[in-house]
Amino acid sequence: MTQKERLLQEFAQWSGYVRRMSELGEDFWDLPLGEGKWTVREMTAHMLEWDCYFYEHAVQKAARERTVTLAKPDFDAFNAKAAVCGKMLPVYELAARTISAREAIIGTIRAMPDDVYLDVHPQIGGGEFRLEQYLRDFLRHDRHHTAQLDAVKSRVAREAEVSAVGWTWSGSRRKRHA
Repeated sequence: MTQKERLLQEFAQWSGYVRRMSELGEDFWDLPLGEGKWTVREMTAHMLEWDCYFYEHAVQKAARERTVTLAKPDFDAFNAKAAVCGKMLPVYELAARTISAREAIIGTIRAMPDDVYLDVHPQIGGGEFRLEQYLRDFLRHDRHHTAQLDAVKSRVAREAEVSAVGWTWSGSRRKRHA
């Protein structure tokens, strides 16, 4: 298996993760990632928007051997807009769009000849874009967010276990519910 294919297989794991999360229902998607953090829904919309942005401005352009049109966006504004969009979509639609966007990136890169994939693609403004580095960078981004999601799932599972046995924590003392 080539390095390109290994990276694409790992990059595809996000789609599977979203498929599995979509089975958990709306309530799960509205849970915060932590105190003062985005909800699962908002974070997923953030991932979707970044995939769409890179697909349109970099991956498609590189595939057509055109100049990459990435601009450095205002990250806070970009992410805030994504979070708002995520709140407006039902889970099934957000999940479907997220999976579709990721699969479009993977399919386009997989179909590229290796010389195009490995090429240094010029960017507007004089920068350079490398698809392999993009995949590596966004795999780190994926791992960061999937770790947050795993923590939410663990928290929910712990709360469900505590609830099932009728125990709650009150300060430093455990109380059993009748």
